[in-house]
Parts: sequence; C-alpha cells; structure tokens
Amino acid sequence: MDERGPMDERGSIDERGRMSEAAAGYGVRLARFAGWLAGIERAVSVVLLSIVVGCLSAQVIARYVFGSPISWSEEVARLGLIWLTFIASGFVTARGQHLTVDLLPAGVSHGVRRRLDQVAGAVVLLTCVTLLIGGFRFVWRVWPVASPGIGVSMSFWYASASFGLALMAFHTAVGLLGCESTERAGGSPNGSSKGSPNGSLNGSSNGSPNGSSRASSSGEPSTSGRETT
Repeated sequence: MDERGPMDERGSIDERGRMSEAAAGYGVRLARFAGWLAGIERAVSVVLLSIVVGCLSAQVIARYVFGSPISWSEEVARLGLIWLTFIASGFVTARGQHLTVDLLPAGVSHGVRRRLDQVAGAVVLLTCVTLLIGGFRFVWRVWPVASPGIGVSMSFWYASASFGLALMAFHTAVGLLGCESTERAGGSPNGSSKGSPNGSLNGSSNGSPNGSSRASSSGEPSTSGRETT
C-alpha cells in the first residue's frame, strides 16, 4: 500500500519537473557549444582554403613567370588541404550534410526512419571512436619522422585525421542526444528534415524523392504529373 500523501506526490512531481528543466538547460548549452564549435570549424576551413589557393598560385607564378619555383609551397598546400578536409568534415557533420545512401529509409514509416537514423549515428560514432584510438597510437609512433620539404614532424600530418574524427564523433553524439545544433541546416539532429543528408526522408514536402506531393486543402490529390502507387 502506498502511504504517501498529497504533499509527497506533489514534491515528487516538482522534483521530476526540476530534473527535466535541468536536462533541457544542459541540452540547450550543449547545442550552443556545438554551434559555436561548428562556426570555428567553418572559419578555420576558409583560412586553410585561402592558404592552399595562395600557395598554389604563388608556385605557378614563381615557376612560369620568374622561372624559380618555390621549394616549400607544394608541401604547405598539401598539408593545408589535408587539415582542411578533416576540419571541414566536422563542420559538415554538424550541419548533417554528409553524403548518404537513403534507399532503405525512403520506403518506411517516419518512426522507423528515426530509428534507422539513430542506428546509423551510433555506427558512425563507434567507427570514429575506434579509428580515433588507433590514430592516436600511429600519430605518436611517427613523431621522429620529418617531412622532406618543410621539416615538420609527420605526426602533425597524421594528427589531422584524429582531429577530424574527434570533431565528427562529438557532433554525431550531440545529434544522438537530441541536441539540435544551431549550425544544422534547419533540421533535427537525426537529419530527418529538409537540407540534411537524409532530407529525402521528409516525404511530406513537394518534390521529395518518394514522389509523394502535398495534397490540396480541399482534400483532392494534387496533380504533380507523377503517378502515385
């Protein structure tokens, strides 16, 4: 027999309400931090792209105009391109715009699609963490080796992959927790909205890959020129 009185029940409800509010506040702060981090990733990617373009342009001018090529420009451009690739991968993950194959989710219900998105996110997170652990070991192992052109340790080259994996793992975890990043392209953390890599899962929008167009307000099916089955 439950001997708790009305005051005890009210206190329990208030406690659950405070816990829910605390969890919601934590989610908001996490989403803001993820959006701030994605903005930093975008800015750094722009800077690295500028460095790559500048080095290659300087090399072309020095080689074909002055006849004296720069010895370090190609290696700096290669290093910048590597870091650009992995840092931008974190930004793309935050926006939910990685390339995906969505043939299976396109033919199932909305609830099943969300479950598939969560499973895919868990697989991505596990893969990133696994590669990250092995990557750290490799980065440490190649520390004594230096690049031939600019003499930078090869650990700095290979650390770009570990850094990018860490960024992708973080943004994927934020999506799995249901915290929508401010940098995400107008969608939910599971990528089920328009503009995300799984944007085709939203079959309620006009012109969706499912071929289902929005019905008119009078209840009559819209004529989009495409037969529905």
